[in-house]
Amino acid sequence: MLAGNGKITDRQFCRLLIMDWFAKGALLLPALAGAVPVRSFILSLILGFLLALLYVRLLCGISAKVTGSFAQYLTEHLGKWALAGISVLFLVYAFVNVMYLTRAFAEIGVLFVVPESSRELLMAMLLAAGAAVASGGLEVRARTASVLYPFVIYTMLLLILAGAFSMNLEYLQPGTAVLDKKAWGLVGRVFLAFGGAGVFLFLMPQVTGRPRLAFQKGTFLTCVSLLALMLVLVGGYGEGGFKAMEWPAIELMSGVELPGGFLQRWDVVFVGLLLMELFLAAGTSLYYLKLCGSNLRNCAGTPSARRMNRYRCANESNPRNGGGKRQIWLWAALAFLASAACGSYERVVRIYTAVNRWTVAATVLLLLILYGKTRWKR
Repeated sequence: MLAGNGKITDRQFCRLLIMDWFAKGALLLPALAGAVPVRSFILSLILGFLLALLYVRLLCGISAKVTGSFAQYLTEHLGKWALAGISVLFLVYAFVNVMYLTRAFAEIGVLFVVPESSRELLMAMLLAAGAAVASGGLEVRARTASVLYPFVIYTMLLLILAGAFSMNLEYLQPGTAVLDKKAWGLVGRVFLAFGGAGVFLFLMPQVTGRPRLAFQKGTFLTCVSLLALMLVLVGGYGEGGFKAMEWPAIELMSGVELPGGFLQRWDVVFVGLLLMELFLAAGTSLYYLKLCGSNLRNCAGTPSARRMNRYRCANESNPRNGGGKRQIWLWAALAFLASAACGSYERVVRIYTAVNRWTVAATVLLLLILYGKTRWKR
């Protein structure tokens, strides 16, 4: 049963991170490769993952100095404008992120699961399910991720390992990787997949145990798993096949064979697991939209109103807190309209990279200023 105190364990926190990031990375990273040579693509992946790990170390360093809420800590050191600014940045990132997740869910569902269905129906189903999970608060999302984690992640890693046996090692021969302008641009786009990690600063006080270690562990395991998947994809299809496929991670599973012979359509199983992760990640993004919206209301209200809003935001286990739930469903409706207006998956990917490169850059700069100012004072 849920504890009802708004707290989660560090183990649940780590699993929630991996469930949020892995499916999105498996779908998004191949779409970002573009015209970059495959060896430069792998090197850019490694550098992008290293940037993500350094970013998480920065966030853990900031979190170590926070004794109460991060919103109060940020306001005391940089002012109310900083809290409003970072809330807007996280809000924009989360909204574009849920747009991407919604469109990817619809495209995969129509192509591989229910071709007779409409994309709009699948988008509505994902957002409704995600909003229902997000309305339960942090504990419900963490418990759901923890329960699904062994079934989803372990099975997906087993399928990736099985796909590695069909690799052609000639495709992975040593060669020269050139870090030109396109490759460096890809490093930045890879980092965008982890750019919203800063929002976890608001949640770290609600994690018991060793949250900073769990934060770094979850990021590291996600990066290693995604790198292994990309290597298997390149080794299985080569540069030409890897770039010609729209969904290489799913196509790889169509050739996977496991002993027993009772089921040979492992691509269907893999798709089902991906969709399950996308559903949970969409709920997480909707939850962050509500959190950032509450922060903005706190900045705009009177001091007494800010204290009351902070109390209601923290007391998520209170079943009478209907305002947050209404806000989540409003964000879900707006995300549906925006995703439907985009028209295609490729356009959503372009919007994701174009918008988030500015939001992530501004967020990292603001957090660096915060970290530097606190160290200078000390």
